[in-house]
Amino acid sequence: MVSFAVVSAENAIVIGTGRTDAECLALLVGDDDVVSPVPDWVEDEKYRYDWASGEWIALPEKPGPWAKWDGGGWIDPRTQTDLAAEVEGAQQARRAGASLTRLEFAKRVSHPETGIIQPSSGMILLDGDVPPELQPMVGSLPPADQFDLIMDLKGASQFDRLNPFVIAAGHYLGLTDEQIDAVFGI
Repeated sequence: MVSFAVVSAENAIVIGTGRTDAECLALLVGDDDVVSPVPDWVEDEKYRYDWASGEWIALPEKPGPWAKWDGGGWIDPRTQTDLAAEVEGAQQARRAGASLTRLEFAKRVSHPETGIIQPSSGMILLDGDVPPELQPMVGSLPPADQFDLIMDLKGASQFDRLNPFVIAAGHYLGLTDEQIDAVFGI
């Protein structure tokens, strides 16, 4: 078996290594991007091949899976829009996984330090009823939606960060998304 490397024609970085028999290698060697033999220590995306000297040159450590080698160093090809979307996606993933038990939720929103609802309203929420601070919001809903919301509230054993009631109630009470996140420890 003979070792070989597939080297990017664009930037000479090793994009794959392998071993094959001499007959298969003979079919590959004519390609501009195949080098053989290759030392066993050459690894994907950790070395580049200097075509002029025939030497393997170690690359600096790759800073992340997003990094691209430009021939002289690792670059970040992401735009500001890409980065913002990545941050927002990560935040949405944290929100999707955030959940509190009924007791934890009631304590956090009614604790005197948070002041989101009155402590006495926290007890009402803990019993599965609509706290007075949210009764005008619930009362403005169509009867069928009121029924669904009250039934969901009565039966809830946990509160999820992305639950529409949690979002609507938070915004009704004047909370920002970041303040709602803080209730859930995000």
